[in-house]
Amino acid sequence: MAESTESPRALGLICSLKPSPAESSSALIVEHVFDNLRAQGAQCEAVRCVDYNIAPGVEADMGDSDQWPQIRQKILDADILVLSTPTWVGHASSVAQRVLERLDAELSDKDEHGRPAMAGKVAVVAVVGNEDGAHKITADLFQSLNDIGYTIPSQGSTYWNGPAMGSTDYKGLDEVPEATASTNATVARNAAHLARTAARRIPALRVTPGISGGAHMPDTSHDPVDHARTYRQHAGETMKAGVNAPGLIGVGLGVLSLVVGLFSFANGSRTTGVVAVILAVVLAGAGFAWLALRHRKVQQKQVDWHRDNPDAPYEPPTS
Repeated sequence: MAESTESPRALGLICSLKPSPAESSSALIVEHVFDNLRAQGAQCEAVRCVDYNIAPGVEADMGDSDQWPQIRQKILDADILVLSTPTWVGHASSVAQRVLERLDAELSDKDEHGRPAMAGKVAVVAVVGNEDGAHKITADLFQSLNDIGYTIPSQGSTYWNGPAMGSTDYKGLDEVPEATASTNATVARNAAHLARTAARRIPALRVTPGISGGAHMPDTSHDPVDHARTYRQHAGETMKAGVNAPGLIGVGLGVLSLVVGLFSFANGSRTTGVVAVILAVVLAGAGFAWLALRHRKVQQKQVDWHRDNPDAPYEPPTS
């Protein structure tokens, strides 16, 4: 699958409880992931969320002194989100939870195809702590980020946990353990690859704030490739398009008539067999002709769709 040659933009949301300029293990592991992302050609920026007044709520802008809109714009501009959190009593920090609650507002922002605003963007997770819980935290964050619309790459998380009941922090290590360093590199490599691929394959979203698609799938009858859900050529064309029903019924009746004709011949009823076979040829021929006509119109719709959406990757019709 082809990749975009543009440099992906990565944003690190550091959910430490410590405001700047205090040292933070969550900030440090983000920098280590950034080092690897920069090696992949990415542009990186980090935000320590506790430095901002992020008001409670599930709206994009809670008004008054809410500073979430500043962070939100950075999120919208980024191709890759690196969400880092410390482990507190076995859970992600309260700051990370606040970030997820505010990102919930993006569920109501859809483009004309019903895709969420974050569709096509990549999210990875980094967890640190001198206690266990990284796997559970990662699972919780991944589930939330995926609900919001982010795509999660394979092996898209990294973490460091200290020994049980220990007191050493990630920032206090003399050197990063090889396993964590290797995982940091893997996360960055997979995130950059997926972000470039998404940029190549997914057209830019035209989001209309406040439009909620809910659980209903959008009407994509005008788009034969159905870019809202797939890039597979004419995926499910004959089964999902009601206009193809007459052709499918004709082919089905033709097959049934052929079976009846063959059965009649086998039982010595020549006249019935001849009539049934002729009927089978007529019905099946008409059905295939109808499907061929509809498919030709679908091909023309595909050409028209790409003419109206020149930024979308074009794949010539396969038939």
